Amino acid sequence: MLYNILNHYNHIEKLSRGLSPFLKIFGLPENTGFLLLIGYIVGLAYGGALMMDQIKEGQVTRTDANLLNHHLALSHSVIEDNLLFVALGVSIWWILAVRLSLAWVVVWVRRFILNMRRGKLSFSI
Repeated sequence: MLYNILNHYNHIEKLSRGLSPFLKIFGLPENTGFLLLIGYIVGLAYGGALMMDQIKEGQVTRTDANLLNHHLALSHSVIEDNLLFVALGVSIWWILAVRLSLAWVVVWVRRFILNMRRGKLSFSI
C-alpha cells in the first residue's frame, strides 16, 4: 500500500533522484533507487516481489534489475543483519565496509562483462 501511495504522488522518482550519487558510485541505474532502499530496509523477500512488479510495469529493465540483484545479493538488509552482528559484538563499520565494497566490485565487474558482450569496453553508466 505504501508503494502505491509513494508511486501515485511521484515520491519514488524523488527518492531515486536523491540517491543518484550513491547509485552512480555503485554502478546502478537511477531507476533502481527505490528498489535499493526496499532491499536495504526490508530485505530481499519483499524487495524481490516489488522488483518483479516494476519489471512487469516497465519501470525497470531486466538488465537494471539484474545489476541491482548483484548488488543486493551482497549488501541486502543492512539494518536487520547489521544490528544482529552488532549485538554479537562485531564492529558495524567492518561489516558495512566489506559488504559495500564487495557489492561495488561485483556490480562493476558485471557491468564490464555486459559491456564487453555488447562490444563496448567502457565502464560508463
